[in-house]
Order: sequence, then C-alpha cells, then structure tokens
Amino acid sequence: MTSLGLHPHDWLGDRSARGESLRAIGASIGVHLLLVLALVVSLHWSTEPTEPVQAELWSSLPPEKPAARPTPKTEPAPEPPKPAQPDPEAAEAELALAKKKKAQAEREQAERDLAAKEKALREKALKEKTAKEKADKEKAAKEKAAAQQEQASAKRLAQQREAELARLGLDAKAKPQAKGKDSETKAGVANGAAQGARSGREAEWMDKVRAAIRGRVLYKGADTSDLSLVIRFLPTGEITRVLKKTGSNAPAYDAAVLRALEELQTLPKPPDGVREITIDLRHRN
Repeated sequence: MTSLGLHPHDWLGDRSARGESLRAIGASIGVHLLLVLALVVSLHWSTEPTEPVQAELWSSLPPEKPAARPTPKTEPAPEPPKPAQPDPEAAEAELALAKKKKAQAEREQAERDLAAKEKALREKALKEKTAKEKADKEKAAKEKAAAQQEQASAKRLAQQREAELARLGLDAKAKPQAKGKDSETKAGVANGAAQGARSGREAEWMDKVRAAIRGRVLYKGADTSDLSLVIRFLPTGEITRVLKKTGSNAPAYDAAVLRALEELQTLPKPPDGVREITIDLRHRN
C-alpha cells in the first residue's frame, strides 16, 4: 500500500472513523463465525444414520374399531332393608297353630286307618259267611241226594220183592199166617225171601258202584239226562269191558264217566254170580 503511495490513515480515515470501522469488522466477523458454527452443526445432524423403516402390506383395510362407548356410571345398589324383628307372641301363636294342624292330621289318618281295617274285617266276615252258606248248601244238597238215592234204592228193592213174590203167586200184602200152608207154598215163600234178599244185596252193591264212579267223575256242567252203560267184570270186580248203551245229552259228561271207569279199573266186589250190570248215571247240581 505504501508502494501505491497510500497510508493506513488514508483508507481507515480518522481515529473515530477507524473505531467504527473496526467495530463493524468485528461484528461482521462474529456474524460469520455464528454462520459457520450453525453450518457445522447442521452438517453433523444430517450425517447421523437413520433407523430402518418397516412396512406391512394389507389386502384390505382392517375393520375400524368401534368407538369406545362411555361407561355408564353405576349408581350404588340400595341397601337391603333390615329384617323385621320377629314378634315372640306371633311366633308362639304360629307354632301352636302348626301343632294343632299336625294333631288334626294324625287324628284324621288314624280314623281313616281304623275305617279301612273295619271295612276289611267286614269284607272278610262276609266272604266267610258266603263260603259257609255255600258249603252248607252243597252239603244239604248232597245229603238230600243221598237220601233220595237211598229212598229210590229202598223203593226199587221193595218193587223187586213184590215182583218176585208175584212171580211166585204170593200176595205180598197178605199176613204171614195166611201165606200158604203146604210145603210147596212154604218152599216158594222161602225161595222168594232168598231172592228178595239177593236183590237187596245187589241193589246195595249197585249203589256202591254208582258212588265209586261218581267220586271220580270230573264234570261241573249243567244237569244231564241218563247215561246207560253195560259193564262187564270178573268175580274180583276188575272191569273187562264198558259199553255205552245210551248216551246222555252232554257228551262231555259221557266222556268224563268213561275216563272215571278207566281210572277206577276195579268195581267193589260184586255179589256171587254177577258178571254184568246195566247202570244208569246222570249229573245233578
């Protein structure tokens, strides 16, 4: 600058001007320094490494979350009312009423049980009475039938005796001292008496045969007509053949009688000389 012929005071000016120039230069330098500092800081921040960014691919948008509803405010539950204190008098009255009802129910049940027992006893007594009356009736019927059969046997025996005496020419109603005086008449009377006795024994034996057969007949039907049978047997009473001469009006009764004879097999021992009989049987309730 000196070579150019300029002095410092030429471009700096006077002292005051030089002071202002120096202050301006210092301020400019400070501003530049601040700019440089800001530039350095900016460069340092931009050069820091950034973190990797992850991304997800969606085929569709996720459903929107429902907006949260405001939770209603719950009011506190009211306090339960305090239980009323039991009334001692009411409780005692209720207990007494319950005992009374229980006693009434027990009394009614006892009365029902007693009535049921009395009814059962009456029914039992009625059944026993009915059974006894039925048994008595059956017994009376059997006794009546036996009496009738006995009367029929006696009547049949008397008829056979009268028939035999008539065959001999004797009067069955004549007094004993008027019945012939010669030996022939006496012999006839004796023979007739023997024949009558034989007929009586045969009639009694026939009654036994009927009773033996009826005791084995299993038939509970209605009354029947006469079943006429011819029975042949040995002197011991063993049955050899049974022939149905005339059937009754109930085939079931006839079959029951024939089964009874098959089971019986042997009749009561017959009188001497009897090998065959014709017997009539019928069912009567």
